Amino acid sequence: MAMNQKEVITKETIANPAGTEIPVMYTGAPTYNLEGEVIGALEFVADISEQKALSNAVEEQQRYLQNSVENIVAEMGKFAGGDLTVQMMVEKDDSIGQLFSGFNNAVTNIKNMIEKLNESVHTTATSTNEISASTEQMAAGAEEQSSQVTEIASAVEEMTRTILETAANATN
Repeated sequence: MAMNQKEVITKETIANPAGTEIPVMYTGAPTYNLEGEVIGALEFVADISEQKALSNAVEEQQRYLQNSVENIVAEMGKFAGGDLTVQMMVEKDDSIGQLFSGFNNAVTNIKNMIEKLNESVHTTATSTNEISASTEQMAAGAEEQSSQVTEIASAVEEMTRTILETAANATN
């Protein structure tokens, strides 16, 4: 190819020696005679399997990081909106996995605190209702006693008048 185009060409391609696919980098440069005619080419072929594997690993890691960031941002959005059921799936035991586990623990702890707070509020409301009912009963009892005291005072007044009249009649 370098001979036909009369220029240096560098490309990546797949070589198939003995039926095995190997990624290679090919460089071809034409060679010239003294008259400037192309008489051949120098070729250099390098196995780039390791570089390709490394490049693929880097791309895979970038996808993993991108997906992880997208997932935690989505779950944090749900959590910020009040969803206390969110949980991150921990796929690897790495820094991202530790981040996901920490997020899950934080959500669980906050959920437990809210549940305990809700129980305390319910208990306080129940106790307040019981105290209110007892207060109403005490007020009704006090009103009944007040009414009875008024009746007794009226009866004592009536008896005093009767005694005074009887004493006045007895002296006459």
